[in-house]
Amino acid sequence: MPDRASADLRMFTIVELLAQQGHKCYYNVINYPSWSKQISETDLIRYQTSLENLGTSVCKQNIDIALLNRNYDSIYFKYFYPAENIIDHIRLLQPRARIIIDSVDIVYARLFAKAKLENTTNYYLDAEKIKKRELVTYSKSDLVVTITPEDTNILLKDIPNINTFIIPNIHEIHAFESEKTPFPSLIFIGVFSHEPNVDAVLYFYHEVWPTITEAHPDCHWFIVGGSPPPEIQALAGSKISITGYVPKTLPYLKKSWISIAPLRFGAGMKGKVGEAMAAGIPVVTTDFGAQGLKIISGTHLIVAKNDEDYAIQINNLILDKEKRLYIGDQGLKFIKANYSKEAVSFILNDFTKIIENLPAYRPTVKSVLYVAYTRMSQWITRNITWRFNK
Repeated sequence: MPDRASADLRMFTIVELLAQQGHKCYYNVINYPSWSKQISETDLIRYQTSLENLGTSVCKQNIDIALLNRNYDSIYFKYFYPAENIIDHIRLLQPRARIIIDSVDIVYARLFAKAKLENTTNYYLDAEKIKKRELVTYSKSDLVVTITPEDTNILLKDIPNINTFIIPNIHEIHAFESEKTPFPSLIFIGVFSHEPNVDAVLYFYHEVWPTITEAHPDCHWFIVGGSPPPEIQALAGSKISITGYVPKTLPYLKKSWISIAPLRFGAGMKGKVGEAMAAGIPVVTTDFGAQGLKIISGTHLIVAKNDEDYAIQINNLILDKEKRLYIGDQGLKFIKANYSKEAVSFILNDFTKIIENLPAYRPTVKSVLYVAYTRMSQWITRNITWRFNK
């Protein structure tokens, strides 16, 4: 669902680029029933059609059917969460397939960063629990995909012998004539089901926004993203717009002067930062917001050092149009050179070569018997059990 979250956009674009390179891709939706309760049938059909237009086959049926009817070279999981529950099952049904897990971000790294920020024992305990689950799941795979070198280093420190490969975020480059608001305007983009985004907006509102509006009373703040909780919705007013989900963020980026990403914890690479840079919008962020990007602060974007510095940097940019244009232009060039579809296409070419060179498992007696048992169970369900259910 590439218009709802950065991770989904990245996953969709990876599938798109692999299909363009001539690989046959099958997308199996293992959580379709739950999404069908949350999202309209029209949107679900739209998402399915978008994948099918890439030449990708979309499967919404029982995953066992897909696994029994085709021999895959590789099986790619988005996140460790779905892999955690079925990786052993899949290994038995598809022993020759290389199993790849995309971390998206190292979840336990993000949770430990949150625990450090809040300095709460329960948060540390939660991070430890997730860490154990995450590492066990990764250790069962043939390859773990990370987004940044920082995430790779964290993972290798905990599992030194694991195979890793970096696939960063991928961005569409937008060159356009600016259509800015006549008054200073800031934009924050992020889906609010992701906890760091809620924290970032509330932090900015309480610690930085008052200083901005004191210096620039006519400044407006667009907060764009789906699932805003009540505490975010409550910020709406004459100077703050809460849009909720929007199908396209580009119209809001085009009219905004500055993009902000005041993240106080997280891991991986931040889609909101790259998206704004790819649209030529100057970004003011934190160390967490700039993770994974080998940028020069003050050239490609600005990394604020603290609350006071955050307000100073934004106020200076509002007053200095030439600097806004310079940082926006340098940021766009940086993203185009490193994280555009063209740039990442070369990375994916290397990725598929590495997958081909990973050793394939030989079917064990257990896997052969398990496949036979599963096929028999499917046959009984299809030809006998349904009669009793009816």
